[in-house]
Amino acid sequence: MKHLTIKLILAAFLLHAGFSTQAQVYTAGAPLSTYVDINPDTLINDSYFYPHESYYFDINGDFINDLELEASFSNSPGFTSSYISINPLDSNSSISFGKIDSSYNTYLAGWMTDRVAKPLNYGDTINSPQAIWDHSHLFLTDSYYVAGSTLSVTDWSTLTTDRYIGVKYQNVADTIFGWIRVNCHGAGCTVKDYSFNALPLNVEEFSSAKVVVYPNPASTFIHIESASAYSQIQITDVIGSIVKQKNASIENAEMDVSDLSNGIYFVSVKTKNGIFTKKIIVQR
Repeated sequence: MKHLTIKLILAAFLLHAGFSTQAQVYTAGAPLSTYVDINPDTLINDSYFYPHESYYFDINGDFINDLELEASFSNSPGFTSSYISINPLDSNSSISFGKIDSSYNTYLAGWMTDRVAKPLNYGDTINSPQAIWDHSHLFLTDSYYVAGSTLSVTDWSTLTTDRYIGVKYQNVADTIFGWIRVNCHGAGCTVKDYSFNALPLNVEEFSSAKVVVYPNPASTFIHIESASAYSQIQITDVIGSIVKQKNASIENAEMDVSDLSNGIYFVSVKTKNGIFTKKIIVQR
């Protein structure tokens, strides 16, 4: 009886340990502690009329960009290149890698060009044990012609629904997973929203944690309201440069934007629930 009791206690301990040490599963589309709703959705183009456009992402909430979604177009006699890529801006940032278009496996001028970010569907596991992570420049779309040779990456542009880019930020202290939701098509890729960080929020927390910024468009002042006190507000331009910053410890504040040029800006508000970003337009 004594041995049976010991075995039962040991089995219960091992079962508890197995559950308690089980890794958190992060899925594409599930809101995490930092969520950014891009409103309105932003299109980055890879066409003759838009030779270069970029959208930047801060994964770990330090107000320093970690990833760039880049659209590029260039041409000259006998050469044309247009692509959209996702690029890590530091060695800590990684992207889920793995092409799904098995027909695409092209070497061009001795350079292997089939480095493609893996499209994830809603609900796919981001941090699967089978996930492959890459630190390099990865393509979502790529169309290339030179000296009679042509290649085309179709993994993302032939998919008619939204897809997710799986991302990871890892340093000595932290491992952060997240996703970026895009829709790629003939005109480029539309960025819709993204979410990063460690702990998922339930629906009630997620809703109450949102930040309200108004008016939009704004001409002189913007007002910021949050369900919880925040410690910092930053306004950045479309290339990620900080144009205004304010420290605060209240739920409501305002910032003067009368000295900003007309255009699109992003207001990032750091709260206890995470960092939330809203797009605003300054217009007079």
